[in-house]
Amino acid sequence: NFAPCFRSAFFGTVFLAALRKDSVYSYSDLAVVVFRSSDGGLSWGLPVVVNDEDIFNDRDWLAADALGRIHVVRSPRILRPDGSGNWDRPVYLHTSTDGGQSYGMSTQVNTILPLGSAGGSARGLAVDPAGTLLAGIQSSPYQNASSNGAGVGKQGHVYRSTVGSATFEGPFPFTRDGVFIAPPGGIDDGTQPFPRLRIHTDVSGRTTTYVSWIGEEGGGESGVYLGRLAHGSTAFDAPRRVVPGPLGSFRLTTLAIDPAG
Repeated sequence: NFAPCFRSAFFGTVFLAALRKDSVYSYSDLAVVVFRSSDGGLSWGLPVVVNDEDIFNDRDWLAADALGRIHVVRSPRILRPDGSGNWDRPVYLHTSTDGGQSYGMSTQVNTILPLGSAGGSARGLAVDPAGTLLAGIQSSPYQNASSNGAGVGKQGHVYRSTVGSATFEGPFPFTRDGVFIAPPGGIDDGTQPFPRLRIHTDVSGRTTTYVSWIGEEGGGESGVYLGRLAHGSTAFDAPRRVVPGPLGSFRLTTLAIDPAG
């Protein structure tokens, strides 16, 4: 099993989402499954299938909300039938309303795509106390045959669900003009943003969404950045550079928020 994603939901129940490799010879057939433990992870039941269409699924993320619903996103890679060798990269959401015993039909998260994008891959999923979902997506360029559909684009976006609805609004870029910051004359070194999302809720119920990512800075170096999306806003604050000075090349981040914010 690959790409595990743990989340504790309610009454000590733990869920683990994974990609199940169904082909011995390749990674072109990856199913999305979720394991469930009702005793804090001491024992586990059989995997419940979220999606098994004999396709390349990728980047599964999982979140549980206050109502006990389990949300899973996946990022399939679908070859276009036009012979170009390019791939479409939709991101789909599946929700369980019965405690993880079954998962519903897919809802596409990124129905509205940034200009020049084929979609992308999910790199984070978070849910606030009201049940609003936020998905962080790393965009893939429309012409992507050379990268096999991989999300090597420099843009990062967040999509936000409307409460009580299976639709998403966005994309909301968390970088200036949707393009990662590079110094004048900066060189494209293939840096990928790998965004990570967290939501903080204050005592009044207002939420702040935080996203961390890797930004290309040229010369083989990349920095760590942080953006904030205020409650009800559709625009992220100007990015903040977390790592001061040229300290080398960074690749992956993770993010945590304490109760005080």
